Amino acid sequence: METESSSEERMSDDEAWDNGRYLRSERKARRAENKGHLTFARSKRREMLSRWPERREALEPIIRDLERRIAVRALEEGRTALAGRWWELALVKFRKAKEEFPEDTTIDDGIQKAHREMSGLRVEEGKEQYKDENFAIAVAKAKQALKHNPANQDAKQLLTWALNKLPSKEALANKRVLARNLTEQGVAARRDARSEEAIKLLDKAVVEDPMYANARLELGKSHAENGDSYNARVNYEVFLRLAPDDPLAEKIRERVQELLESQRNAQASTQ
Repeated sequence: METESSSEERMSDDEAWDNGRYLRSERKARRAENKGHLTFARSKRREMLSRWPERREALEPIIRDLERRIAVRALEEGRTALAGRWWELALVKFRKAKEEFPEDTTIDDGIQKAHREMSGLRVEEGKEQYKDENFAIAVAKAKQALKHNPANQDAKQLLTWALNKLPSKEALANKRVLARNLTEQGVAARRDARSEEAIKLLDKAVVEDPMYANARLELGKSHAENGDSYNARVNYEVFLRLAPDDPLAEKIRERVQELLESQRNAQASTQ
């Protein structure tokens, strides 16, 4: 029969073991923080708060401070991205900073500038597509430009021109069927480790129906698996513009930002 003394000893051992787990988590979070991995440190602290709610008083101020520091870093990175003409990255960073500093009007100025520049960039891309008679893509580019800046008159004009050049609905339906079949063949080729054939098939699908978002997604995946991060990012970005509400969109946005930051870091290291 267990004595009261042995029960107390076991409870003491359990408490010591639990305290040891907490201290190990604490050290891991601190190491991440000291190395500048603030997002990971915040995630670790949140895990600790969930596991040890009785330590809320100690953990919550640390989490709030990490969130503030993450926002400050995002603001600095947003300004750097803006200066370097990395408009999409600037938008992501500024939005993150805005959550912590809603009263900072300089963030609003940065967001508006990035939107204007993105709008102008999409118009220029749309005009190139229009010249190449890729009218569906030109329409998509014009719409994207207007989403960034509804007052962009060049985008409105481009949209009108491109819409007037689009083929009939029946022709578009036939192209979609062909693009879907080519995409399925490309995915099958990639699964069989025939990467070059997969990319050729998916390229054909994109040419056949530039508005078929799934072809762009699978082409991005194929380029990524083939080690071509630039073309992977380009096709992921087109996929996001064509299907911004797709269930996979958020995951692909994160992947695009990883590729953008990796490319920016690679460029910085060569300077």
